[in-house]
Amino acid sequence: MSRKCLIYHPVAEFPLSDPDFTQEIQERFSRLNDNPIKPTQPEERHLTILGAREYPKVLHPSRLRIHLPEQSQKNLELNVVGARMLGECALTLVFNDLSQTLPREERRRIKQAFIEAGATTPHHKKFKPHVTIAKIPRGISRRHVIRWTENMLPTDPTVIVGGITQNNLSGREFNEQSLIEFDFSNEGHFLDLQVADCMLLPPLKQKPEKKGCGHHSHS
Repeated sequence: MSRKCLIYHPVAEFPLSDPDFTQEIQERFSRLNDNPIKPTQPEERHLTILGAREYPKVLHPSRLRIHLPEQSQKNLELNVVGARMLGECALTLVFNDLSQTLPREERRRIKQAFIEAGATTPHHKKFKPHVTIAKIPRGISRRHVIRWTENMLPTDPTVIVGGITQNNLSGREFNEQSLIEFDFSNEGHFLDLQVADCMLLPPLKQKPEKKGCGHHSHS
């Protein structure tokens, strides 16, 4: 059983062009004789639903079967409201309330399955769906990095993520058996979600999130 792989949505389309973003952010905030900014590589950008550190330490060895909406298998378009720092060093893109509906529901169902199986996940702060785009070392102004990143974003930026998966990042195979088996169906459940290939929803008022200041345990 694996307690090392993530449960996540891989990023399929990103609003900042590669390799321009990587080169420009490092040049703009370069510091001699110090650790450089480390942008997340395109193949490793993802939206974490359950981090590797969040699996219960004690759990019955049988696999958990978790029911998820059919939308969890499809591409999903997430509306970006801006850049934020989560924890001490993670520069992230965060999303509006509507875009957070599916990720929050997926995480809720996974954690509920653990509880019903007699296990409790480690305590973490309130789940904030996000995509980490860079690690920022100490000594660089977070405020300036956030402002610069938001100025780089196009008008009405979006991130498109692929269907939910559980594995190592970058598509590397994980040989250990996973704790979780997903079952996808909308029977008995309804979520009004913004799926990338069928979006006819009215715009919502954007509600900015507060900046995080604690430890960022999964990115």
